[in-house]
Amino acid sequence: MKKLLFFIPFVCVLAAADVDIREYASPKLGKRVESIVWNVSYSYNARDTRSPRALLVGDSVCRGYHGLVRTALGSKVNISYLATSNCITDPLFLPVLELMFAREKYDIVIFNNGLHSLSTDRKMWKESFSKALDYMAKRLPGTVIVVLNSTPKRDGDKKVDEINALAAEVAKAKNLPLADIHALCKDWNKKEWRDNYHFSKKAIKKQAEFVSSVILKHIKRTADGIVQAGSETGPDGKIK
Repeated sequence: MKKLLFFIPFVCVLAAADVDIREYASPKLGKRVESIVWNVSYSYNARDTRSPRALLVGDSVCRGYHGLVRTALGSKVNISYLATSNCITDPLFLPVLELMFAREKYDIVIFNNGLHSLSTDRKMWKESFSKALDYMAKRLPGTVIVVLNSTPKRDGDKKVDEINALAAEVAKAKNLPLADIHALCKDWNKKEWRDNYHFSKKAIKKQAEFVSSVILKHIKRTADGIVQAGSETGPDGKIK
């Protein structure tokens, strides 16, 4: 049964995308699987299919700032996001991402992967990262793709620098813009962190301002006066 469940996502995305995802997905995970594997995604204002939309792809840092990006840009750009613990070398990374592509059309994708890849084989990570960008380019013609590098760790782990250097190489080779959020955060006072990976509310606000500015810089169109509609029950169980 497990093998069947593993196969189903590939069948679905082959039919939805008209792109053979198996040409781009990693054949195997380049590190030990984490003890907790998670994926969180929201598509805000999903009924609005005419206004511009940005997709943020990242990890728990992305999950931290996405709401403030929505607050900042909600009248101009709709926001969707996928935060995941999956390393780019996980064979299921692209099928999970494809679920976002199948639902919405995007004017811009801000793409990050790295902090859950610090123990991943570097050659394999670079190859998988490159193929993922190729997949997005073919799957989303006309969509602006921006590479966002990874935020630093509070302890100054040099492995983050190694991953970011590879991401920069790939972005340059593909002529894609690189947004350097690492530079924004690297000299912050240690009080701006709440643990080795995550940030204070004040720092998250700065990150959201940075990401918002990247979207406005690279997106080809914005709207004026988008109304952000809510659902009768929000994901936190409260009436919206």
